[in-house]
Amino acid sequence: MEINFVESGDGTELQFRQTKFIDQEACDQHRQGWEGSFTCLENVLSA
Repeated sequence: MEINFVESGDGTELQFRQTKFIDQEACDQHRQGWEGSFTCLENVLSA
């Protein structure tokens, strides 16, 4: 798992890279988990 914080205009861009999944199903499950986490983060930051 690699996470980079990059200055972007007046804010910060988060860049995530995760590799080495055992198969496509594991990759898809992680993608769903991250998407849910980002939705929660977006809700917190916009409140």
